Amino acid sequence: MENIVKILRGSLSQSELAKRSGVSQQNIANYELGRFPKPEILEKIARAVGKKVEWIIKDIEEEKTK
Repeated sequence: MENIVKILRGSLSQSELAKRSGVSQQNIANYELGRFPKPEILEKIARAVGKKVEWIIKDIEEEKTK
């Protein structure tokens, strides 16, 4: 599966996502390199791009069954 933070970031720069989410740009970069964010951080990132964590988790679960 492709990196979830990178997918959520879409066309935003890491810096823009960091500003919107309140998560440091360095942590955004680390998450894109493979470190998985804690649930509360993932929620901040998802909210920053107008998504719900429940949708993300559902997508991950569906991907696992393929």
